[in-house]
Amino acid sequence: PSPTAWLRDASVWIAAAALGLGLWRVWRGAEDAHITIRALAWAGMVCGLWTVLDLVLRAAPGVGPFGRPGVAGPVLGALLGPALLLPGRGWRRLVPAMAIGAGCLATASRTGILAGAIGALAALALGAASTGARRRARIGLVAAATLGALAIGLSAAGWLHVPGGGTTLEVRQGLWRAS
Repeated sequence: PSPTAWLRDASVWIAAAALGLGLWRVWRGAEDAHITIRALAWAGMVCGLWTVLDLVLRAAPGVGPFGRPGVAGPVLGALLGPALLLPGRGWRRLVPAMAIGAGCLATASRTGILAGAIGALAALALGAASTGARRRARIGLVAAATLGALAIGLSAAGWLHVPGGGTTLEVRQGLWRAS
């Protein structure tokens, strides 16, 4: 592929890296981080609704502003956990998380749905209201990580069939290393 095609395909990841580096330079305290998380959750809500609308209009997996379901699903899945950690109660907290989750489901991306589920478990393990809910979420998170590592190991050894073949496995291993 040409350098232009590579840049087009990598533009979402380049923008995310630039955003992270830029925020590292401007954050001064915890309040700046909270503002950023709220902004990402609201941007994720817009992208999630766009992706659901795309699913309805095209009658195919939604891609929203991301261009491909393989990109949209993991990005929206990664935004689900922070959206669940938004402060407050009621619609201000639940609407972004529900829109992001619906958008992630609209992509039909198995990797995105898995990332969203693990992100939601991690968010509940950190911020659930009751001690019991946090403990159950932590147990679920450890179980999901253990089963995921086992599935990747068995898939790499060729003992477990992975839907999508080797490319899907390479993408999931790349996401695991990146996370």
